[in-house]
Formats: sequence, structure tokens, C-alpha cells
Amino acid sequence: PVTGELTFRANVEFADEPVDMRIHPGGAFAYVLLPGAESVVICTVDAGSGALSAPAPFPFGSLPRGMDMDAAGKTLYVTTDTVVSAYTILDSGGLNLHSSAATEADGWTVAVDLLGRALYVAAGHNIATHAIDPLSGQLGEADLVAAPGAGPVALDPSGRFLVASTGTFGVSLSVYAINAHTGRLTSGDSFLVDGAPQAIAFSKSGRMLYMTNGESVHPYSVDE
Repeated sequence: PVTGELTFRANVEFADEPVDMRIHPGGAFAYVLLPGAESVVICTVDAGSGALSAPAPFPFGSLPRGMDMDAAGKTLYVTTDTVVSAYTILDSGGLNLHSSAATEADGWTVAVDLLGRALYVAAGHNIATHAIDPLSGQLGEADLVAAPGAGPVALDPSGRFLVASTGTFGVSLSVYAINAHTGRLTSGDSFLVDGAPQAIAFSKSGRMLYMTNGESVHPYSVDE
């Protein structure tokens, strides 16, 4: 890219409202979450134009609430009801159930530790940490840390911190330290923000954090 300017290509129609999306790091597949259709749709990505085609629904039989993909593109994690499941991503782009674990109910926010140590599910009043076995990939039991009104989360690129939207009355951004060995979270500082965060993202360097609240984008410098 030279200027970063966007050019519209073509729409892809789905059976229900798409609410989240992940692009495989290999660039050949896109995974689109459709809670209303109880499925994740797998699309092929044209290597030349980038267009999406041949959408193939992968049904879950219950409402999928959130998803994320590991950095290597080997595993897709999906929450349904009170369960989080790990699906191996096949060479064909298809999904194969690998393991499941009980987690927080209604976990709409799912995030994989960038170093592959743990999976985080934010919902209700807690953030659940599931350790990921480095050999088998099995998900461990949920380790809970208090996070009242937990919403969107973001992981800093160095793997040291998780920032989450929290709060019942006043809305805050809360910082959690990540254990370097286990991936478990320890509560840290919280500070009030203007409006309810809709999304949170770190810059590539980890020196800036950006928050959207439905009206504007708020930038924050990060103390390293």
C-alpha cells in the first residue's frame, strides 16, 4: 500500500447479520460470525482481487457469541452459551473440533493471547482465562478475575497486559497484568472514560491505545 486509500470492490450477501470476522494469516480464507444463523461462514479469498466467494456455513447448533483466531492461523476459538471450543483450521479452510471447556455465560468477547499461552473470554462480571496446553492445544478450566460489566478487550503486542472495558455505572478501562508463564490475569488500575467503549485496539508498537465510543475515537498513550 502507498496511500492507504480504500477502493470498494463487491458485496457478499449472507443469510443473517454478520457481526465479526477473521482473516486467516495465509490470506486464503475469511471466517464470518453469524449468531442469528447459528454458524460461522467460511469464505475463500481471491488472491488477486481480494474478493470473497463460495461462502460455506459451518453450523454450531446453538448461538455462537464470539470468536478469535490464534496468530499462527492454526486454531479458531468460538463461544456458544457457556462453552468455548477450539477448532483446528484445516488446509482446506474447514474446521475440525479439537477441544472444549466450560466458560463464562454469554461470552461475546473472545481474545487469544498473542504468545499462545491462554484464551480470554469476557462476559458479565468476570474475565475467564483458559490456559492453552503448549503440546496438545487443550483448553484448561476457567480461571476467573473480577471484571464488572466486562465488554471489549485488547491485548498489548508485547503480551504483558490486557485492557478491558468494565463498569456498571461509570464506564472504565481496566488494565490487567498477564502472567508471563501461565497467562493468568492480575487486576491493576482502572480509569473512567467518556462513553461506553465499542472497540479497543493497541497500535503495533503498543505505545498507543485507541477506543471508540460510538461517537468518536479516543487515543491514549501507554506507560511502558
